[in-house]
Amino acid sequence: TFDKEFTIQITKNHAPTGTIMINGGAGYTNTTKVTLTMTATDLEGEAIEMRLSNDGTNWSGWEPRPIVRNWTL
Repeated sequence: TFDKEFTIQITKNHAPTGTIMINGGAGYTNTTKVTLTMTATDLEGEAIEMRLSNDGTNWSGWEPRPIVRNWTL
């Protein structure tokens, strides 16, 4: 079983809202390869970007928020 923590950093007046589901909303996974399904809404109309990390230190590059992304834990 893998546990992960998600951090959202807000740098504006109104926070965007969103969700992240792992493997279609599974309660746990026994594999390191997962599918992330994400939604995001920004009331200020700014572009939403994301980056991912397994350890909070080493990050992927910034990229436009995809709806579905494969990731290795």
